Amino acid sequence: MSENETENDTPVSDTLLVMTAASLDNSDLSPRELMIARIAALVAVDASAASYVLNAIPAADSGITVDDVEDILVAVAPVVGTARIVNNHLACVR
Repeated sequence: MSENETENDTPVSDTLLVMTAASLDNSDLSPRELMIARIAALVAVDASAASYVLNAIPAADSGITVDDVEDILVAVAPVVGTARIVNNHLACVR
């Protein structure tokens, strides 16, 4: 197995990590503010539970708590609607 094949064992994860790093590097938002925006965006696009899992560690590392996530859900509820809030709250709890 070549070195290139080893590096490409997880191309999707690798790409997401590069995208996340670029997002952090190219934003003037603090890591906490960026994660608040990302969580709100996950709700807005009705993201899967896996998407929340991918963002859980960076969110926790930035200081986001479960209470903060609930506050974010309350804040975006009037925009995204009840069904998405319920679905996303369940995804976060899992």
